[in-house]
Amino acid sequence: MIMKSSGASPELRDWAADVLGVPADPTLAFTHRFGMARTRKNGCLHSSITAIFPKTRNPQRCKGWNAQRFGAACLETIMATFLTALASEGPPADRAKDMDLYGWLIGSWDMETLHHRNDGTIQKWDGECHFGWVLEGRAIQDIWIRPRRPAPSTMYGTTLRVFDPGIGGWHIIWSDPLNQDYSRQIGRAEGKDIVQMGADSRGLQARWRFTEITADSFHWIGEERRAESDPWRVTYEHFARRAGF
Repeated sequence: MIMKSSGASPELRDWAADVLGVPADPTLAFTHRFGMARTRKNGCLHSSITAIFPKTRNPQRCKGWNAQRFGAACLETIMATFLTALASEGPPADRAKDMDLYGWLIGSWDMETLHHRNDGTIQKWDGECHFGWVLEGRAIQDIWIRPRRPAPSTMYGTTLRVFDPGIGGWHIIWSDPLNQDYSRQIGRAEGKDIVQMGADSRGLQARWRFTEITADSFHWIGEERRAESDPWRVTYEHFARRAGF
């Protein structure tokens, strides 16, 4: 994995080099799992959404979202238009220097999950997660799925990560409609780790950490507590390995 370091702040370049061992590339193309086809032209990589949602021959029929009413081809066109508007090839030049902290996550990952239950037992699953540039490259969105598809889901959620230069940190907005689980946090680098602090929809304090980070693996730890005076309790761990870009 090659990291584009030109324009990046010295702090983020140092963090990326120290943790990943190579510079991080915030311009990596949106993962193929999201329908991006990558081609090389004039020595540069180009991406386009082409394969997953082909356009219908009758776009005038597409006046709603219901595939049974308007046909599967119409739904494909609607989704292709949506994903084209959502997805980006990388961050804009005015934001690229700030995106290294999470930019290395772009791509697809397989993971093993541990759930630390209140009774002291541990439940295990496999899973998958996918990260891509969105909103003209000014944000990173991910999808976390447990267990791995096509098994019935016990978690199917998404995070929107947006850098805020005013606070020098990232706004983290997590939503899992399946479990009605929501959290808002602020993410920053702490040493070699990424630490996100905030609260969840139950009113508990939350601390989520990316640790043991390499170019092709990471260890994610989710912790919670009721009050500042309480110790942090580990609830979930994800051990992830890169599956592709």
